[in-house]
Amino acid sequence: MALKAFVTWIKNMWAPSSTWERAGASIAEWVLTGGQVTIQEALSHPAVWRAVNVISADVAKVPISLYRRDEDGGRTAENDWPSAIVLREQAAPGMTGYTLRRTLTAHALLTGNGFAWIQRNGIGDPVALTVLDPLRTEPVDEGRLAWKTRLPTGQDTTISDDDILHIAGLTWDGVFGDSPLRLLAEAIRLELGVQRFAAAFFQKGYALSGFIKSPRALSADEVARLRDEFRRRHSSASNAHDIAILSGGLEFQPSVAEPQKSQLVESRDAGLRAIANVFGLPPHKLGDPTRTSYASIEAENADYLQTTLDPWLVAWETEATAKLLSKTLKKKRYYFEHNRNAIVRTQVSERVAAYAKLVEIGVLSPNEVRERENLNRRSGGDAYYTPANWIRSGTSAAGNQAIAAEAPGAD
Repeated sequence: MALKAFVTWIKNMWAPSSTWERAGASIAEWVLTGGQVTIQEALSHPAVWRAVNVISADVAKVPISLYRRDEDGGRTAENDWPSAIVLREQAAPGMTGYTLRRTLTAHALLTGNGFAWIQRNGIGDPVALTVLDPLRTEPVDEGRLAWKTRLPTGQDTTISDDDILHIAGLTWDGVFGDSPLRLLAEAIRLELGVQRFAAAFFQKGYALSGFIKSPRALSADEVARLRDEFRRRHSSASNAHDIAILSGGLEFQPSVAEPQKSQLVESRDAGLRAIANVFGLPPHKLGDPTRTSYASIEAENADYLQTTLDPWLVAWETEATAKLLSKTLKKKRYYFEHNRNAIVRTQVSERVAAYAKLVEIGVLSPNEVRERENLNRRSGGDAYYTPANWIRSGTSAAGNQAIAAEAPGAD
């Protein structure tokens, strides 16, 4: 229905003018051809480009660390292991960990899959992650799951699933991600059609497209000369606001509606929101400030983290833990996890008040607060504090003081 409505709209807009009718008809034919939208076509739409750029960059910039779960239930970051280095620092020669995660996330957003070949040393530790072309990588069954792919060198090869870091989007079979450009081809092609229509609309200088009426019959030579002169002076965007002078009783009648009357602007705004919906983005992140639905940027970012970024962060965490860590490290309860607090930042005054309360009740030490604010540790900042007027339930004041005196950091 959306395609039919769009095509009807084009026909109604351009029907009176043969030149514009041909332009509108060609766009309509392109919209109706169907088929999968190519990556280049999709990225030519500013909203698609912005959506992929924003999500992939935001996923990649959230810090990810390798943790060891301690016996007491705590955890310790250990980022000196080779598996952490290739993911956080240097993925491959000329490629940082940030670039790798951004690239694979962008591939997954557009094609449903992002792949990297895990190259290992003699003892099985990852030493490099090489990005693979998702359009040239497909699953094969060789007794166990493997991937047929083409390396950057041009060599075709088959790699075991154990050596493929695979970030997948929505998937039907649980193995290979479905391409959004294939599943949503009609919706994306429609928005691209509106964009092409708008470009053609303004490229030809819409303000002076129409008919010239003459009070007398004109010869064929006069008609041709008048049309050519009028087209030369007023048919391009650079001449859209030129001054037309008609004499001899000639009268100009425009045949193309203004963008506002044709709802061209509204259609483009609706398309922006449609693409934001496809990628799960708040519309204001694509440049639509009228659709902000929260009272603060903090609430917006929290919702954006939960509904848009977190599924991709979980995909990275689970895949990296499964493929980059040895069985020995996994048995020792090592795992990858992102620091989600890094993307949800409140105002300074709100953070200070929250930190003060957490330090006051002994949840955080001063040095832990300083780490969260990217500040250096200070001497004596590892102590935890407990309010002196708190009494444990069922304990006398004297007993509570004795317990507090024995607590760590109660010097």
